[in-house]
Amino acid sequence: MWNSLAGPLANAGLNILGGIIGGRAGPIVSTVGGAVLKELGVTTPEQAVRRIESDPEAVARLARLEAERGPEWAAVALAEQRTAALLADREAEHGGFAYWWRPGGMYLNLYLWLQNTMLTPVLFNGVLKLQVPMIPWEHLIAFTALYCGLYMGGHTVKAIFGNRFAVR
Repeated sequence: MWNSLAGPLANAGLNILGGIIGGRAGPIVSTVGGAVLKELGVTTPEQAVRRIESDPEAVARLARLEAERGPEWAAVALAEQRTAALLADREAEHGGFAYWWRPGGMYLNLYLWLQNTMLTPVLFNGVLKLQVPMIPWEHLIAFTALYCGLYMGGHTVKAIFGNRFAVR
């Protein structure tokens, strides 16, 4: 959405604004793009492009905005890029499982509890008359407790015992 605005901004000499909007997507892109639209009094990037290309006063207003807020926004954009690169490096080093098992487990637990409390008794067995067996409650509770123990207790165990039991 914002990419069409990056070129005209850079061509008008607004390199900070154009560089941020044309850079990697992140929350700062929407913040800067929204500020540009607000400053120009338009609602879409296409209208902003037309205003930049046809109105020298619009470029002057954006130059003042860039001088006022540009360094701050550039610092935020740089921090976002560094954070994204750090996360990508860590994921490449450890693999995706190291980071995605937690939300995956949460959604699995949510589904299993929804199945046992609503889907199986109400929909499958009640409305559809399918006679689907429920997950035994003790199994569901044990699975949830195991997941919560791994999720919440792993760092606590690591903090208490440190590398004492690390495989060498």
